[in-house]
Amino acid sequence: MDEIAIYTNPLSDAQIRALFDACDLPYAVTQSVGGAFAPGDTYNLTFVASNNWSRFAASPANPLTAFVPNTLSYQWYTNGVPLPGATSPTISFASLAPSDAATYSCVVTNVGGSVTSSPAVITIAYPQLTISSSGGNTTVSWPASYALTGWFLQTTPSLATPSWTPVATNPPVTLPTSGSEQYFQLIEMRP
Repeated sequence: MDEIAIYTNPLSDAQIRALFDACDLPYAVTQSVGGAFAPGDTYNLTFVASNNWSRFAASPANPLTAFVPNTLSYQWYTNGVPLPGATSPTISFASLAPSDAATYSCVVTNVGGSVTSSPAVITIAYPQLTISSSGGNTTVSWPASYALTGWFLQTTPSLATPSWTPVATNPPVTLPTSGSEQYFQLIEMRP
C-alpha cells in the first residue's frame, strides 16, 4: 500500500471493491523500443509488467479461506492484430526478415484491468552501396555486417534487359571500369 486514506463515513461493499480493484491494475516495469535492424539480425521485444496485489477468496464462514494470486496474462499485437501464440513477456526474432517490419505492442491483463505497452517499431534497413571510381577501377562497398548475414553483390550492364552476374559476397570489391554503364545490386541469399 502506498497511500493512506481516511473516510468520514463507512464505505459500502461496492466502494471497498472499487478501491481494491483500482489497486490491482498492472503497471509497466520495462519495455523494448524497437529500432532499425539488418535482415538476419536477432532481437527480443520485451514488455514486463507487475502488480502490487494478490487476492484472497472469501466465504461467509471464513473471510480468508484461500490465497488467489493476481496473475498477469500477456498478448502481443502486430500492427494492432493479435500475434498468435505470443503470450509471454518476450517475443524473440532469431532472424529478422522484411515481413517482421511492423509496429508491435503488448497488452498485459489481470483481474483489475490492463496496461498496454508503448509501440515498438521494427524496421528492416537494407544496406547502402558505396561506389567510387579511380584509376580505371570501380570499387563497390557495403557494410561488412551484411556479408555475415548472407548478402552478395550482382552486376549488369543494362537495366532494360538485365542479366545479373554474381560478383562477390565480401566488401569491398574492385572491378575494372568498363567503357559502358554498369549497375550493381546487393541481394540476400535465400536458403
